[in-house]
Amino acid sequence: MSHNWGQGRGLLDDNSQQWEAVEENHDQDEQEIEARNRRDHTRQAIENRLRENYVQAANAEQPSKQLNDEVENLLDKSLKVVLRRIKAKGRLSLSTLGVLPQPLSEKVLTHLIDSAQLNPNTIPLFRACPPTKLVLDYYKFATNQLLQACRIFNGLRVLSLRSCSLLTDPGCSMLAYQHKLQYLDVSGCSQLTNQFMHIIQELELRHLAVDGTRISDEGVSHYFHHKPRESLIYLSLKNLKGITCKSLKHEMKSLRSILLDQTSVHTLEGLVTNTPNLHCLSIAGCIIDINELEHLSRLGGSLLSLNVKDVQLKYVDGSVREDGNMVFRCLAGLSKLKHLDHQFRLTLTSDAIKYIRHAPLTSLSLSYHRGIDDSALSYISSMTHLEELDLTNTRISDVGLMFISPLMPRLNSLFLAKTNVTSQGVIEMLKAPGKSLPLSLLSLQYTRIGNLLLRSEVLNQCCTNLVTLILRDTKVSDSGLRHLSLPHLTHLLLTDTRVRHRTIVMSYPACPSLQLVEVSKNLAVSSMAESGTDDNDD
Repeated sequence: MSHNWGQGRGLLDDNSQQWEAVEENHDQDEQEIEARNRRDHTRQAIENRLRENYVQAANAEQPSKQLNDEVENLLDKSLKVVLRRIKAKGRLSLSTLGVLPQPLSEKVLTHLIDSAQLNPNTIPLFRACPPTKLVLDYYKFATNQLLQACRIFNGLRVLSLRSCSLLTDPGCSMLAYQHKLQYLDVSGCSQLTNQFMHIIQELELRHLAVDGTRISDEGVSHYFHHKPRESLIYLSLKNLKGITCKSLKHEMKSLRSILLDQTSVHTLEGLVTNTPNLHCLSIAGCIIDINELEHLSRLGGSLLSLNVKDVQLKYVDGSVREDGNMVFRCLAGLSKLKHLDHQFRLTLTSDAIKYIRHAPLTSLSLSYHRGIDDSALSYISSMTHLEELDLTNTRISDVGLMFISPLMPRLNSLFLAKTNVTSQGVIEMLKAPGKSLPLSLLSLQYTRIGNLLLRSEVLNQCCTNLVTLILRDTKVSDSGLRHLSLPHLTHLLLTDTRVRHRTIVMSYPACPSLQLVEVSKNLAVSSMAESGTDDNDD
């Protein structure tokens, strides 16, 4: 009998049956093992496939999650930890913030102020990292004790205490030690008196505002007599009835801006001699002697900005009244004036504009001055530096618009609301320069403007930079708006017009930057009216 290697069978025939039984059992075991391996392999394959699907799904969701979840920066995380430690008690509480970086220190201080947690107990936390700027405007807990605790901030350069009405002169005594302070604003601190000016007499301030306090000529005189104020460039004395012309008799050669609104100043002679470098002057609400008004023109050498709102004139007979024409006459010598703020709606006429026509003004508002008509625009046409012109509710018409055409290549904003202009006049005004204009805002509300302006497409051709277009209460309708195509237009105001909602939707492709479209209270217009009569509404 031949031998089968590996079968475990002997060479003797007597054991053949025994070996056959062993072989049969062995075959069954192999089949079971093979079946078990097959099941394990199948199970493993299923688990691997499930795992791969899970990983793919997780990877697919991860980018969107990264886009949606904002990663908190280290500065904000540090801020949260510091604030938590400030509020904590026991071993976790802080006694000092240590040498914190300046950005984090400022954030902690700002948070304590905004949350009304800054008090004499939390001030010492900043001893090792004192701020250079402290703004406590309108802070209801700004008391004498709090300000005294701030004495450790010996590096302050900016301190603003606007409307901290609880502060008194003794509480501000710590300011005497703030030798690096350059900016100080105590406007609205109604309990401060002339003694306050004694406290700050040694400081080399550049900016000082004491509006609405009890300071008078006495305090201002002491401040300027104590030492020369060579660094002071800004002084605000608004709403101080105790300030008269005596406060202007001190040498203030470095002063660039002085605000005297609602004071008792009645002449400007002191400013002419003592402020040779004055750039900004505000005398809003003052009563000026008629014979002293001429000093205003003598400031023309350096004056760039002037506020004469609500200025009244006192005549020889003692009467006090508004006279816009007289005030404008005294502006003729201001050859460098760029900004003029005024309000003489009842007493200013077109003839007075000739006195300022040579000033390099960048903005001019004549809104609601009913004495202004087309003749005023003949003078305005020579103001080639204008960037903003407001003629709202004046008596100008299409005739006057032709005088504005030379200004259009420079104008950024033009207000013609509540005037007598029509579509034809606006078309001619915009087309005259013959090129694209920098105009970004155009207000034509409450005028006789209609579809003719939009159908002409002059806005599309000449006003490509237009951002805001105001057509409230005009005769513009659906048929006209279809012609509007302005790539940079973001605000379109159409209240009380004949435009319907579907037209606005149709106009989006031609005006892709639109963000605000105002269409409430629109007039109901029949399809017949839309297709016919409103096309010639000018």
